[in-house]
Amino acid sequence: MGGFRAHDKVISDIAYHPTGEIFATASLDGFVKLWSVDDQSLVKQWHAEASVRQIDFSPSGNRLAIATEEDKVLVISTTQNSETPAGVGSLMEFKKKRGTQEK
Repeated sequence: MGGFRAHDKVISDIAYHPTGEIFATASLDGFVKLWSVDDQSLVKQWHAEASVRQIDFSPSGNRLAIATEEDKVLVISTTQNSETPAGVGSLMEFKKKRGTQEK
């Protein structure tokens, strides 16, 4: 990504969608952004209202989990027009629920 400016602050994590067609970046600026792999164009973005430290797609790619510096986990649908991530609780609660929510 040489010369590619994705965020106003440091990128903290990158995750590739299971299809390989898009990837997500997370940043200390609080934004999570989806990008096209082909031309690196911005597809969609969300603001987590806190610095984001880690992201990961669900195995199906239908959801994106967002872990913030405040130890909160947010989950966003990548297939619907959701503008705001939904909180699911603490990072520990998310790890416990993770196996039962995604099929």
